Amino acid sequence: MEGVKETAKKVRASITSATDDVLAKFSGSESPAASDGAASPSDKPKRKSIVDSGLENLTVLTDKAQASLDEGATTMSGGMDSLKEKVAGVFSKKGKVFGSSLRQCLEMDGTPVPERGEPLVPIFITHAIVYIEKNAIEEPGLFLLPGNKEIVKAYKTAIDQDAMAVDFKNITDPLAVATLLIHYFAEMPEPLLTFGLYERFLDCEDAEADEHALEAVVAELPRENFKLLVVLVAFLNKVLKQSAKNKTNLQALGMAFGGALMRSGTNTPVRMAEDALSVSHVVKRLLESEKDLKAKAKQVFHAGRQSVVVNLAA
Repeated sequence: MEGVKETAKKVRASITSATDDVLAKFSGSESPAASDGAASPSDKPKRKSIVDSGLENLTVLTDKAQASLDEGATTMSGGMDSLKEKVAGVFSKKGKVFGSSLRQCLEMDGTPVPERGEPLVPIFITHAIVYIEKNAIEEPGLFLLPGNKEIVKAYKTAIDQDAMAVDFKNITDPLAVATLLIHYFAEMPEPLLTFGLYERFLDCEDAEADEHALEAVVAELPRENFKLLVVLVAFLNKVLKQSAKNKTNLQALGMAFGGALMRSGTNTPVRMAEDALSVSHVVKRLLESEKDLKAKAKQVFHAGRQSVVVNLAA
């Protein structure tokens, strides 16, 4: 902006100087007729008219030039401000992986939720799951013991800055990756199983209840939530298959993920304590219902595609 202002000043100065030169030439001392002798009386009115007209035109041009310069400076200023806002927006979006909604995380990853079909999962979740499956699935205390606090803190900062670049290859504490997963779900502004369906999920804690009731409630989740839930359930069941080595069991996972996945809209400490056991039972039922959830997910995600095919055929 300073460069634009300086340029505008120089142009204005040049125009002013040119105007002064014209005035000096037509003022008498440098009159066009000076070199040809005195002008006749009949020429003076014409010359004055020409001078006046020229000065008027020059004034109009000067005003137009000034207006163009001001408009250009304003446009560039607005463009710079817009660019600054966009850059600030990019960097402000970084840093919101933890504490942002699932939909926002997907948008930051560049994979927004499609209008139809199957949504993706946040890149951080993918990296964490892949790392644990390959390097830490047999780690004793997985999802039971917390990871190193400093490592967890450092990786949260790194993920917030650029989730795509964090793949955990050099992490020194495998349990920290499991802790990061729990933190992600616990810090979502609205839990994965949503506030609105909280009571209905609680109604499904009894294993003897309608066997289709749980999958019916799950099917009402936003599609991105449903997709992530299915991925998480499948992953945690892989963890359970290695329970002889990692010492994790169904009850422990229910307790570890219960409060992270399910919260009421008015989640007071008293309510949390009262519902803790029931919430863990709901998570256990979800883990036990992997096959049913996957089948339901196929119906939900492919229903959109089928409707598109039908519409196109029609």
